[in-house]
Amino acid sequence: MSDFLCIKKIKKIMSTTEQQIMKFLEPFNSEISSLAQQLRDHLRKETKPTIELVGDSTISVNIGYGFTEKAWDCFCAIIVYSKHINISFPSGVFLSDPQGLLQGKGKRIRHIKIRNFNRKNSPSSLSENS
Repeated sequence: MSDFLCIKKIKKIMSTTEQQIMKFLEPFNSEISSLAQQLRDHLRKETKPTIELVGDSTISVNIGYGFTEKAWDCFCAIIVYSKHINISFPSGVFLSDPQGLLQGKGKRIRHIKIRNFNRKNSPSSLSENS
């Protein structure tokens, strides 16, 4: 994966970064790109005042949220794949999950697979339904 780009809260840099994000999302179909933008808008609103970090790899676009400019300090990330999106929690193994939404069996990372998003029911608006 390439290095994450830090999105600063300066309009001039913000517009350049927005263009970079749109470029990263170009290879994905419109449904996935739209879903990624909806989730991004929601997380930016709900996690203020975090820093948004963006990077791409050969199979995904990664948009992380944290309080420093270090990718490993992110507490959650939107991971965009060609057919779905994951909300990833790098320290997810330590989260309480009474509804059993978190997936993954690794040592730390857990995720929720997202196929659609409904703002009306937030925070239970994340859905695994196809």
